[in-house]
Amino acid sequence: MALGYAPSPAARKPQPQQRPRRWPLLIVFGLIAATGLAAAAVFELSGLTLTRDAAALARVEIQPLGGNLQAIRATDPEGRHIALTETDGLVELLEGTTAVTPGATVGFLSYAALAA
Repeated sequence: MALGYAPSPAARKPQPQQRPRRWPLLIVFGLIAATGLAAAAVFELSGLTLTRDAAALARVEIQPLGGNLQAIRATDPEGRHIALTETDGLVELLEGTTAVTPGATVGFLSYAALAA
């Protein structure tokens, strides 16, 4: 019959300590960063800009997340109202054209095509 002896505590291999898992913390920080970037993008892309225009008094451009134009008003320095028009582009007319008959074909340049 064989007698088994337990190894001394000094001879035992030390158990590796389990490191705390960091991936949950990384996921939380990643979600916070993604939420911050999304909020910044919405803030930057939601609104409109008023810029100068060579052919008009000014141009109002709605940014991609800016929604729809409901109403816009303009006044001159003396408080008089200025008429405004909402358009999707420009009409090209031949030089010297002073009138267009109803149903006539004209060239059209959309603002999207001009911006590209």
